[in-house]
Amino acid sequence: KTKLNSKEGVKLSIFKQVAANTLDVESAIRQRLKEIQPLLPAGIKIEEIYTQGSYIREATNGVRDAALIAVLLVIFITWFFLADFRRTLVIVLSMPLSMLITFFFMKLFGFSFNIFSLAGLILAITVILDQSVIVLENIVRHQEEEEKKGIKNSIIDSLISLATNEVSRALFFAVMTFVAIFLPFLMVPGLATLLFRELIIIVSIAIASSMLVAITVTPLLAKLLNKKSATETNKGFGDRLLSALRENYNLTLVWALKRKKKVIWLTALLFALGILSFTYVGREFLPKADDGQITVKVKMPSGASMFETEKALKNIEKKVKELPFVDRYFSLAGGRIWGLITYEIANEGEVDIYLVPRSKRNIDTDSYILKYGQELQKSAQYPGARVKVFHTKMKGIRQEGDYDVEVEIYAPKTMDINELYSIASKTLGEIKDIKGLSSLDVSIDVTKPEYQLILNRAKAADLGFNAAEAADMLKTFVDGKVATNYKDEGYYYPIRIVVDENSIGGKEDISNMPLLSMKNIPVYLRDIGKIIYGIGPVEIQRKDQLRLIKVTASVVGEDVGKTTDLVYKKVAQIPFPPGVYVKAG
Repeated sequence: KTKLNSKEGVKLSIFKQVAANTLDVESAIRQRLKEIQPLLPAGIKIEEIYTQGSYIREATNGVRDAALIAVLLVIFITWFFLADFRRTLVIVLSMPLSMLITFFFMKLFGFSFNIFSLAGLILAITVILDQSVIVLENIVRHQEEEEKKGIKNSIIDSLISLATNEVSRALFFAVMTFVAIFLPFLMVPGLATLLFRELIIIVSIAIASSMLVAITVTPLLAKLLNKKSATETNKGFGDRLLSALRENYNLTLVWALKRKKKVIWLTALLFALGILSFTYVGREFLPKADDGQITVKVKMPSGASMFETEKALKNIEKKVKELPFVDRYFSLAGGRIWGLITYEIANEGEVDIYLVPRSKRNIDTDSYILKYGQELQKSAQYPGARVKVFHTKMKGIRQEGDYDVEVEIYAPKTMDINELYSIASKTLGEIKDIKGLSSLDVSIDVTKPEYQLILNRAKAADLGFNAAEAADMLKTFVDGKVATNYKDEGYYYPIRIVVDENSIGGKEDISNMPLLSMKNIPVYLRDIGKIIYGIGPVEIQRKDQLRLIKVTASVVGEDVGKTTDLVYKKVAQIPFPPGVYVKAG
């Protein structure tokens, strides 16, 4: 059962095609929904739960604004130090020309404007003017030298050509060095290439374009716009500041050359401090976006009905209503939705909370979870219910697992599942006090109520049965069996023979299940064993033919890499039985 803001409804998930643009698809869907709404019966309303376009729009707008600020700052700083409007104009005009060339290649490669391509453009802006500044400054230097010789208005073709040729080779090698730093990332396999491919290519194209503009267009603009005498140019504050810095630099250089040993020791000390500080820098795969999306997962005791799960979710919804900065919330009782697949699991449910935009709240998502997470966990008010609160994973990027920390425990397939669960529970107890860990859980539930057949092997052998045959017959009795396949127009349809579900009402009906032995003697299941009530695992996980159980946790308010390291160290100190080994990550 699904609800939006505590009102029952039906959730419709729409996925775009791979080649489609998210924002275009979103706009078209919204337009179509406006057309559909008037056609619906009274009281039926279509509301948007989540769209990836909102996050994309917010992210791209933020990067776009940052790019605009970066451009203005670059222009101001260029003017501040050149202290001449015409020279500044020569430099600034090289920026749009370089960008136009970059946009042409973006279209050629099929790139779109997104957070990675825009980030590449911002990174390129910081160095895109360097090439033109170097060329123009060398031209001005030659102009000043000519004027010192008494030659006025010396901006002539030969001088410009000489000044440009002097630095063109150095510019080429500088650009190639810069590009060489980025290109190796394209050879890294996996998600890293997917994420940074556009950024790397755009930066490389933009910088190469800026060099091309610097050695072709900038000299031309210098001739057309920079006709004023170099000695006539007013010396601004920036120029005076540079002169002062040069004088102080000379004094500092003289001081350093007289104290070589001290400088070497100071450099070594700073280098060591840099290496040491590197160990204190946090690590994580992707930074957590402050998108205001929180997931509350609920797992009821095995055997709980969907109505009991819904009741627990109602209690959580009541708490969510009381919390600040909540824009909307969506709940699903009796299963979960993963992409295009819906799983029906009566004792599972979740509440997805969407906070108001960051500009309208004074707390980030992780801090919000730290502050209200425990209240949400307690709000289910159902004995045995396991409630986990965590920052929703970023959609559109597949990441390993749903949790920040996963401890995988492997054991031989002969080990009893309850013993393995006990080991996992002990591991959870050892790491639960590590700062930053929240929503700790064990991946397997061993409390599912079930009927178990205790086989009397001696009686079964006398009647011509073994354990495998008895299990197969019992499975057929409960689940049915595919007897044959029906073929129609090239398609095969399985025909399953099943027992009327009304015939299986409980323990007695299973005990009275008729069996046919190899000796053709009709017997009943109760003759070869007894049915007892027990509990068992909901599922059994395996990997590489070994039994697997996971201890999972989310990290809130702490660095993921450091917290994972602490988990590694703690788990390494736990003594495990022979044949059992652990992977933490």
